[in-house]
Amino acid sequence: WAKKSKKNILPSDLATDEELICSPFISDTIPCDDLGIVEELMVQVGSVVKQDEVIAVIETHKAAIDVKSPSGGTVTTLYVQEDEEIYEVQPIAVIKKAAA
Repeated sequence: WAKKSKKNILPSDLATDEELICSPFISDTIPCDDLGIVEELMVQVGSVVKQDEVIAVIETHKAAIDVKSPSGGTVTTLYVQEDEEIYEVQPIAVIKKAAA
């Protein structure tokens, strides 16, 4: 995705209390430049999410894929919009993890 996306960010670019949420890796048999469209974005900057909460739905030519938050926290950055093309392992959002 790095060649097609201007959203180049690595987990090492984040603070220790932040977590990067990316689109999923699907398969070695699906070309990485052909994942799908952001069908629905369930969050916005400032949204508070729970662990495993669906934050986005990606529509592929075969199925709809739920993207879930790996941690609870607050969305601080969004890298995608609805109806935007998205590729495998492309950044979707950053959350600031809730205090444990």
